[in-house]
Amino acid sequence: MTKLIQTRRRFLGTAAGASAVLASPAYLRSSAAQSGGVVNVWTYDEFVPEDLKQAFEKDTGIEVRIRLVDDQGKQFNLLAAEQPNPSVDILTVAGHRFLQFIDSDLIAPLDTDRLANWGNINPVYSEGDWATINGNKWGAPILSGAEIMAYNTDFVPEDRRNTWDTLFSEDYKQQTAYIPSDLMSIVMLYLGYDGNMIAYMDDPDEAARIVAEARDFLIEHKPLVRKYYDAGAEIQQMLVNQDVVLCHAWNGPISKLIMDGMPLGE
Repeated sequence: MTKLIQTRRRFLGTAAGASAVLASPAYLRSSAAQSGGVVNVWTYDEFVPEDLKQAFEKDTGIEVRIRLVDDQGKQFNLLAAEQPNPSVDILTVAGHRFLQFIDSDLIAPLDTDRLANWGNINPVYSEGDWATINGNKWGAPILSGAEIMAYNTDFVPEDRRNTWDTLFSEDYKQQTAYIPSDLMSIVMLYLGYDGNMIAYMDDPDEAARIVAEARDFLIEHKPLVRKYYDAGAEIQQMLVNQDVVLCHAWNGPISKLIMDGMPLGE
C-alpha cells in the first residue's frame, strides 16, 4: 500500500463520508454481462431511475438486474463471501466505506477507456483525489448528502436545536441514537479539529491523536445513547415509535419522514 492508502485507511476510515459512489468489483466480470446478456447492480432503492434502466436496456439489449441494498456492512460481508466469483457487476458504496472495499480487494478500478462518456463528467468528480488511488479510478459519485442532527420538535425546544451540545446532554439520556463511525467526523469538528482530516494528511501522529480523542469522547458519552443503529430504515422506525427524540443521521431518511408529516427538524 502507498502512504496515501495507509494514511486514509487509518484515519479517514473511521470518519463519515459525504457521498455514494458507483464502483465495479470485477470490470463486468460475469460471463452473462460480457456476452451482452445481463448486468447485475447492487444499489439503494431508486438510485437507478426506471427510465434510465429502460433506456439502457433498449439501447444495448442488456438486461439490468437490481438487488436493493439496505446496509453497507451486509453488502461488504456478502461480497466478501462470494469471492472470487461475485454475483454483482456494479455496486453502490457509501463514501465512508469506500476505502474498506478497496483495501479488502473487493472492487476493481474502473477501466475508463471503456466508458465513452467519462469525459462528460465534471472533473471535480471524475478527477477527485478521493477516488484516484495508485493512478486508478475506483468510482464516480452519484449523489451527496449531509450529516445532520435530527430532532422531534415536540420534545426538543428551539433553543436546543442548533447545537451538537444537545446530542451529548444528560437532558436527553437514553433518548438518542447514532452510528459511531458516521459520527466520528462530527465529533472531531465538535472538539475543534478538521473533521475531514485534510489538515493532518502529512502528520499521521497528530491525526492518530485526534482520532483517539474523538473515540474516547464517544466512549465517555456511551451511557447517554439508547442505541447504535445500523441503517436509515432503523432510525426512521425509532423516531416514528418515539424510542428516540434526537439523533445523528444522514438527511435522506429524515427528510422522508418530514415529507410524511412527522414533527421533525434538522
